[in-house]
Amino acid sequence: MGSISILVIGDDLRPQLRRHESTETEQGEFLLFIGTCEDLLLKLGCTGWAIDRLGEATAVTEGYAGSARLSDIDFDAMRRANIFESGKRWDIAHNISRGESWIPLVEIRNKYQQTIIYNKEIEDSAKLEWRAQSVLQRIEQARVFPSHYFFELQSFMDRLLLPRDVYVEYFLNSTPLIAAIDAICDGKYLRNVDVNAMLARLDASSLLTHACVKV
Repeated sequence: MGSISILVIGDDLRPQLRRHESTETEQGEFLLFIGTCEDLLLKLGCTGWAIDRLGEATAVTEGYAGSARLSDIDFDAMRRANIFESGKRWDIAHNISRGESWIPLVEIRNKYQQTIIYNKEIEDSAKLEWRAQSVLQRIEQARVFPSHYFFELQSFMDRLLLPRDVYVEYFLNSTPLIAAIDAICDGKYLRNVDVNAMLARLDASSLLTHACVKV
């Protein structure tokens, strides 16, 4: 059993995610609510909530909450934080590389001819050669990227070859303001949603809960 985070939209969390009566998704998966992810930055003077695994809510009046009204979340400050963190990652990586470049994975793949039927061993060989580059090993060992980026480590590492302003702009446009892949909205389970696009369509009074669940 693993855990994921889901953006839940609606005033009553319990009918959608229950602690003792797990909710089955359209894909046949059962969700077990284990608490909220406190990463919604509140505007000054606004209130949100942190919810534990039993569904008990504690009021939060400053900083980050796990549940809050859309209008009470300071998305502008969250965007500025994304810009700062992206620039910081680029700076750290380039301080480590000290001007030394590397061959991106897409170019190394060209040396390895895939078969008509995809061969994972060929892809693994390309990735091993890519990862063996000394400068990449130093950057990776420094843990420049947070853990939720590891599953796409190759593409994220190679984007560090971009100029700093282009790199920061890419992450500003592509990083979801709330780090959830799936959502529950109007009682429907939505997989691989565009979180930023969804937020733009919601009413300002909508209650957002960033829920951590076991599946």
